[in-house]
Amino acid sequence: MLRLKVLKKKSHLICHAVNKSEETNPKTARGFWIVHFKRYNQKENKMENTDLQPTPEKRNILLRIVFSLLWLFPIIILVNMIFGGIVGGMAGTETLTYDEGYVAGQKASEIFFKNYGSYLFVAEIIIWATLSALGKLPGTAKFKKIKL
Repeated sequence: MLRLKVLKKKSHLICHAVNKSEETNPKTARGFWIVHFKRYNQKENKMENTDLQPTPEKRNILLRIVFSLLWLFPIIILVNMIFGGIVGGMAGTETLTYDEGYVAGQKASEIFFKNYGSYLFVAEIIIWATLSALGKLPGTAKFKKIKL
């Protein structure tokens, strides 16, 4: 059974795998790795990162706006499909045949969108604006993803 052991050294952490039957001496242990995580800076009394992190590239604001506008239509279509299907499916459950259920569901969906379509559209716009502003939709994030 292997377990991991972490030892502190001057400027880096040492991590190695140790067998239960093996000694815990780092020089005799198999699977010895030096992992540079963080180093303690004694002068400033804080931890500093020693790994080199690539800096993310900022995405053009015009490109973010274009992608955001392109995502408006799929969100509207998706939300309308979900609500239309739920309303139509609920209305079609009280019928005896498939054709009657189809007609009842279609009429119920039309009535629903006539009565509540404007409220639903406002909710879709709010969902779209929120997801776009937070950068959750593809292409709308402030920074490009880093490819490692």
